[in-house]
Amino acid sequence: MPDLEIVSEQGVIVSQKDLDEIVVRRREEGFASGSEVAILPGHAPLLMKTGSCLVRWRRGEEWWGQHVPQGVCEVADDRVTLVVTRSQHVV
Repeated sequence: MPDLEIVSEQGVIVSQKDLDEIVVRRREEGFASGSEVAILPGHAPLLMKTGSCLVRWRRGEEWWGQHVPQGVCEVADDRVTLVVTRSQHVV
């Protein structure tokens, strides 16, 4: 089950463990504007630029979200780390 950490210059904004799904919008050449990546347990390692978006995550049927500006996302060993300049809790 993946863990999620959203980090900014303010420190750790979100730290959640044992999630079922994490959804992040990518911002990279060669991908449609606004395309999203759903990260599930066992996801392959990944490093990508992210766009300004609502990062969403769920445990069971309950969803949460955090609005973030563009940043960088790393997926490795069932851990998702998103580094951004600032963020705002919305859901």
